[in-house]
Amino acid sequence: MKFIIATFFYLIVCFTAVSQSTTNFRSPMDIPLQLSGNFGELRRGHFHAGLDIRTQGKVGLPIYAIDSGYVSRIAVSEGGYGKVIYITHPNGFTSVYAHLRKFYGSFQGLARDIQYGQQVFQFDSSLTETNLTVAKGDIIGYSGNTGGSAGPHLHFEIRNTKTKHPINPLLFGFEIKDNIAPKIYAIGIYPLSTTSNVNGKNEKRILKTVGNGKQFELEAGQYISVNGKIGFGIYTRDKFTGSPFNFGIYSIELFKENQLVYKHQLDSLDFDHSRCINAHMDFHEATKKSRKIQRSYLLPGNKLNTYSDVINNGELFFLKDDTVAMKYIIRDYNGNSSVINFKVMSNSNSLSYSQTEPLTMLRYGKENQYKDSTVSINFPATCLYQNTPLNISYAPAIGRCATPIAHINSLFDPLNDYMDLGFNLSHLPLEDQKKAVVVSLNEKMQVLAAEGGKVESNQITCKTRSFGPYTVFIDQNPPKISAKNFIPGATYQSSKRLYFRCSDDISGLGRYEAFIDGKWTLVEYEKNRKQLFFELDKVEKSNSIHTLKIVLSDKVGNTREYESSFIY
Repeated sequence: MKFIIATFFYLIVCFTAVSQSTTNFRSPMDIPLQLSGNFGELRRGHFHAGLDIRTQGKVGLPIYAIDSGYVSRIAVSEGGYGKVIYITHPNGFTSVYAHLRKFYGSFQGLARDIQYGQQVFQFDSSLTETNLTVAKGDIIGYSGNTGGSAGPHLHFEIRNTKTKHPINPLLFGFEIKDNIAPKIYAIGIYPLSTTSNVNGKNEKRILKTVGNGKQFELEAGQYISVNGKIGFGIYTRDKFTGSPFNFGIYSIELFKENQLVYKHQLDSLDFDHSRCINAHMDFHEATKKSRKIQRSYLLPGNKLNTYSDVINNGELFFLKDDTVAMKYIIRDYNGNSSVINFKVMSNSNSLSYSQTEPLTMLRYGKENQYKDSTVSINFPATCLYQNTPLNISYAPAIGRCATPIAHINSLFDPLNDYMDLGFNLSHLPLEDQKKAVVVSLNEKMQVLAAEGGKVESNQITCKTRSFGPYTVFIDQNPPKISAKNFIPGATYQSSKRLYFRCSDDISGLGRYEAFIDGKWTLVEYEKNRKQLFFELDKVEKSNSIHTLKIVLSDKVGNTREYESSFIY
């Protein structure tokens, strides 16, 4: 009850802020708005916090301030939002423009001053009202593909300035053509206790659906019998008119005998709890089978603020012989809706089921620890969504592995927060320990990511928020670099971007710097494309020879230098 009341008042505050403000935002672009991603779309480890606006496959299109205000934050990063600018408006909202190719005018000058002043590529600076003001319609930058972007587009957000919570931009009147109703692909039915059953078994069932337009039903021949405490889930996606992409839905409502028992609606999000998407979805189905089934019941660790009208946390009881009518209504923001009606046969035959608790059970809401001769793990109290069995096994070290491969639960089990994972390195020489890196592996025992790690007292420890296979590699190899469009000794008549390929096979690129004629020069790194580049705009044009040195270091200190010259 406290949860429902808190959510109710939060939504009132959210809608009041939108409705009472005199917002009259213009579009951030001067082309028709077409999307490749919408607000609340289900992403890996988070909900999408804004709109991804298509830029016709191009970079360099002008981006405009949607209203007057001041630049309150400007940042550049290898991943994430890339080049991003934040504008705070006097009406209580802040607009965000990400993945820019470059900033405009004085904003670009400010970014360069920060980068050269700190001799860094990446930075994140907050500003005050007295720094840079903008008027509605001012150009603030140009569309790009920087950071974690997978293709040219503008990531656009509107946030509540006070709470910093992102708000669905469609609430502010940005029109996106859409007359297509969401599609329903499957229904999930989950026994929520050891004595609950679905079709006589204590295991979930995923049932496919069929339908066209707005009406859906279960595939023919699918029968549902339930007993005990049961949860439901739904696999659904949306389309926008004229777009080839799949989108997230706006709201989900579940009814039992025409009573609303669960509602999820995406008007606003809280970044602090966005990772609870792993509890909102059936994480195993999403990661193992790419079916994003959204639960209609709440795990204990699910702190999302998107729910209302939730009865008993969405956990429904079926204890007597009866036929129960169930219904889902799925809506997109423009009001297009789809419905699926289905019946479940409730029966009074409880399942006799004895379950032996695993030797190690991680308790939700408490700090948990584990240690053996190979690994040590600390799970902070914020790590879990519910009580979770801990299963650890080992495979022999193979290939480049310097320790046994530790299988810590499964890649398909979710974690909410970082665990501290340590490996015993006492069997390795000190010189090897200094080059040690914890790596995560996939199902085929291929490297997923370098997790890094700090070595101390014969142990390497890293923070990671995924279960799965882990081991330790020894990284003795420096990064690699080669010219892409740069020609050693060539003459350049005008400033241009000079690109270099760069990579590191284990620990990852850590430091990258360029020096022209011995002076530090900004070099930009595009992590997704494994390349770096610099421009000649800060180089004195003298039609003479200039020296170039690029220094790369990986995250365990292996270093590579590239030296050449050019005429400019």
